[in-house]
Amino acid sequence: MKVAVMGCVVNGPGEAEGADVAVFAGDRRGIIYVQGERVANVPEEEILDRLLGECKSFQDRVRAGEVELGQKRVDIVPPDPVGELGSGWEKMAAERIKGADLTVGET
Repeated sequence: MKVAVMGCVVNGPGEAEGADVAVFAGDRRGIIYVQGERVANVPEEEILDRLLGECKSFQDRVRAGEVELGQKRVDIVPPDPVGELGSGWEKMAAERIKGADLTVGET
């Protein structure tokens, strides 16, 4: 079983590619995925217990022949950085465009 423990909910999904079980931590929360499917969003103090529980549950499913290692069902997409995670994709794009409109010498 491949388990990925990542410290970033934005870059973590790409870096954890191929993991059977993954957790992405940020802003005192952990988002846990099993074979690419989001299964939990837990407070920081629950991350380790929930991650271990998901690993054991996944192990049981592999042993029972219900799932196979390395077979993700969906691509993990980073969450839109809205609210506590940031300012949102649309706002970021608008700021990028706004910055491109500045001319030399403007302040």
